[in-house]
Amino acid sequence: MFVFFLYGRRWARIKKATNHDHACSNCNEFNIGINIYRQYFHFLFLPIIPLGCKDTKMFCKTCGERKYIPELQQQYEKKSRTPFYLYGGPLLFLAMCIAAPITINITHNKNTRLLSNPAVGDVYTIRQNESTATTYYFLRVCEIKGDSVYVYHNKLAYNGVVSKLNPEDYFTKEEELSFTRQDLKEMLDKGEINDIDRDYDSYTGFNLVQ
Repeated sequence: MFVFFLYGRRWARIKKATNHDHACSNCNEFNIGINIYRQYFHFLFLPIIPLGCKDTKMFCKTCGERKYIPELQQQYEKKSRTPFYLYGGPLLFLAMCIAAPITINITHNKNTRLLSNPAVGDVYTIRQNESTATTYYFLRVCEIKGDSVYVYHNKLAYNGVVSKLNPEDYFTKEEELSFTRQDLKEMLDKGEINDIDRDYDSYTGFNLVQ
């Protein structure tokens, strides 16, 4: 029976060295192997953060006898730095904090560019904030006349952000709405337009109009 541990503690070797200044009491060879380990907490085998103190294992590389030399242990543990990858949790959090505003800015710039030059077939993801929940629906541009943009409304509402229509969903010609370009810009600035899609694939269902 195999058990898959999602999280827990593991050991990582952070330094490997050989010391030639101390003789082995068993074979008198100056060939002491030194391995420095550091325990860390992991989630899905991804290192999150180091734990506890360093641990040192020493042995004679000639005869294999295990060694305990306090001054040598202290010397090498002091010189051994914990590698950055064992701080996966904080580093991942920092990367997300840096990437999030960059991604948001890229998406906003893309949406602003598409909205300034609307095209038939553009699909707007609309976020509707209600007192108890936030729902999402889609608008598909069907016609552009001067300052007016005409759209078809899709049939279903969604409880979260989705990138394609439900197989039972489609845009209906019976629900045609019109907006001025200024209306759409204000909706984008208020966050009501969550995203704009153009040149999408057929699997999204954004071409389904009835």
